[in-house]
Amino acid sequence: MGGGILPVFRGAQEHFAAYQQQHAADPMGPGPDYIVLYQKNIEAVCSGEAGVREQIRLTVIHELGHYFGMDENQLKNV
Repeated sequence: MGGGILPVFRGAQEHFAAYQQQHAADPMGPGPDYIVLYQKNIEAVCSGEAGVREQIRLTVIHELGHYFGMDENQLKNV
């Protein structure tokens, strides 16, 4: 497939205890969870606009699964 990393999820579900400890003293809190999509990597593994749209859809669904605490095995059939 190639193309490198497509998304990265950053948020409270990711290493929860370390995340909480790191932001415990921050009066503004840890900030929002977020997903980063790497446009050039997604384009590199897709052919055409329809493929890019479908890959983005699948990637966002997959990363939202991580937000809700699902692991890779649970996400295989999503």
